[in-house]
Amino acid sequence: MRYHLLGQTGLYVSELCLGTMTYGGSKGIWENIGSLQQDAVNEQVKFAVEAGINFIDTANVYSMGKSEMLLGQALKTLGLPREQLIIATKSTGTMDETPNGRGQSRHHIFNAIGASLKRLQLDYVDLYQLHGFDPLTPFEESLSALNDLVRSGRVRYIGLCNMAAWQIMKSLACLIQIALAWILSKPFVSSVIIGAKSMDQLRDNVAASRVELTEEEIKSLDEVSQLPPEYPGWMIAFQSQSRAKPPFKE
Repeated sequence: MRYHLLGQTGLYVSELCLGTMTYGGSKGIWENIGSLQQDAVNEQVKFAVEAGINFIDTANVYSMGKSEMLLGQALKTLGLPREQLIIATKSTGTMDETPNGRGQSRHHIFNAIGASLKRLQLDYVDLYQLHGFDPLTPFEESLSALNDLVRSGRVRYIGLCNMAAWQIMKSLACLIQIALAWILSKPFVSSVIIGAKSMDQLRDNVAASRVELTEEEIKSLDEVSQLPPEYPGWMIAFQSQSRAKPPFKE
């Protein structure tokens, strides 16, 4: 078995990752995908680990949580060394029909990781991934929540899947350099005070001076950051628009 670094981290994962979508087989599509139960799951996990696989992937929506439960029990039954395994899971999909039972809000992400850890019988997961695109939740909110999970120790690395390239690039454009570069692009701004809790944050902030935004990018940032007009501002603009152009053509 060969091993490769996970993204730009120092973490080695096996080139083959054991997927667990076929575990559980609850109602709906999951029954058609696979319905392996505990004995079969134990056998698969044991064989995979003995073959050198150290990377195992699951998700909370796989068989509506049953995949995580079966995997967690297999790890416990087999007595596998936790520190030698890279366990990954995901959240975003619908877990219940309540208003916040899906998506990538801070509320849902925090609830989802807690439930996943309980089903897996683990204190932490090595890789926690956004399982698709949530058009309602700002990336800033989702990434902030994931960052806090890493700080809490419940998650060690973060990732994503089932997203288009532009969505991934949009998420990568959040961290702080773009925000600072946008502020510095304003002619009325002479200097921006930066602060940092670590050298990594300081390096990231300082690097903002090398970012050059195009006029189109600045315009887009201006538009998305524009605050909605408050009363009476919007009323003045609304009432004045009829006087902004002649009422008739010459």
